[in-house]
Amino acid sequence: MTDTVTVHVWQGDRLESYDDLLERDPDVYEVPVAETEFGRPHELTDNEQVQLAESIEHHGTYAFEIPNEERPATLNVHTNDSYHDPTEWGKPVERGLTFTEPDDREPYQCEMWGRIMMWVERTEDA
Repeated sequence: MTDTVTVHVWQGDRLESYDDLLERDPDVYEVPVAETEFGRPHELTDNEQVQLAESIEHHGTYAFEIPNEERPATLNVHTNDSYHDPTEWGKPVERGLTFTEPDDREPYQCEMWGRIMMWVERTEDA
């Protein structure tokens, strides 16, 4: 059986306020935990990644959270707005969003554009 992590994602358009965004229920994803040697996107299988936006023209407001009972885990969110190399993901936002202990600042909120992909890896207990 594959280990999965529940990820809550709030998605809105680029002008939506975070207060309005978080009033809605999040989209819920069951993301398989990736098994990578170096933690790089090119190592992922298709079922280990979730595409949140396919168009490089996309521009939106997002919030991400992993529920407490699913922790510790790191959520890696990548963007790409390149016309020339649409498969190059680069480094994840904030070098990965590590969810360990509950935090009053959660969920992580950001504005993103371009293609968006996320994947999860297990984080060792500190």
